[in-house]
Order: sequence, then structure tokens, then C-alpha cells
Amino acid sequence: MNDATDYLLERFQRLDRKQIFLAGCVLAVFLGALGYFGVSRPRIAMVSDKQGIYIVNRGDMNGLISRVEGFWYWAGQVGFLANMPDIRQEVRPGDKPVRLEIPRVPSPVGVVVHQKPCYMKLIICYHIPGIPVFKYKVNFYFKYDFNQDSWISSKNIPAEFRAFGSMGRGNVKRITEIF
Repeated sequence: MNDATDYLLERFQRLDRKQIFLAGCVLAVFLGALGYFGVSRPRIAMVSDKQGIYIVNRGDMNGLISRVEGFWYWAGQVGFLANMPDIRQEVRPGDKPVRLEIPRVPSPVGVVVHQKPCYMKLIICYHIPGIPVFKYKVNFYFKYDFNQDSWISSKNIPAEFRAFGSMGRGNVKRITEIF
């Protein structure tokens, strides 16, 4: 054995009952806090029966959305939506849906050929206000409807449209309207 292992074994042998009890209490409080924030936490979900992106917090604690990342998927290609603005939106628990405060994502005209299916994935990054250690992410999926010129919620992105190879960048500077 090496010197560090010998030192630790010697230290553990010299502990008395009070020190062991105190260490056990500290460990129990730490594990209890981890379990509490694992079970009782914010759970952001999308409300699909409204036009635009509406979310609801189905958890027990407030959630603070800190970042939204977006990706376009079409015909075996993927594009990262650059220039997405930072967001700080607090979502309180309850059944009342709130609009996600991101700008309107432009149509994929110019990037995607018309009448080809185009999908979008938004990654919502959030945490508990005041406790940024526990961070959570949730994915929302959308399909672009060329007839209505809008994004419609989808359960997922079909496998044939997912791409991991080439990554272009979509221009999100044109974002002006609220979704």
C-alpha cells in the first residue's frame, strides 16, 4: 500500500464514537438534501394546445430558465441557431401556462428548400432560483408548417431527419417578433 492509504486507515482507526456519529449526521443531511432536490424540483413541460410556445411548471419548486438553445433539422442536415438571446424567466409551479419569452424563430426560407420537412429542437436549460448547482434540461420538438408559416409542436424528430455530421448556422438576427 502507499503512504496515503496507510495514513487514511490510521486516521479511521483513531476515530471515536462522537466523531463517527457527527460524520454520519453530516452525511445524512447531505444525502437528504440531494434526495429532496432530486424528487422535489421544477418540471418544465410544454402546453401543446396553444399557438406559440407555452410552458407550465408541474414541479414543486420555482424554476428559473437561464438559456434556450435551438437546432434546425432538415434532409440529413442540422443547423445551430446562433445569436439566441439570453433569457431569465422564472416559472412558478401550478397549472397556469406562461408564454416562453423568446423571440419568434424565423422560417427556414433560404436555408431549407420549400416543401421539405424541417424540424426544430429547443433545449430549455433551467435551475432552482438561488441554487444554481442543480441544473436541468428539457427538449421541445417542432415541425415547420410551410402552409401556415409557423412551428407546430411535435413529439420528436423522425430518425431520417436527425443529423450529426455537418453543422451550419442559421441566422437568428432576423428575430423580431415574439413567438
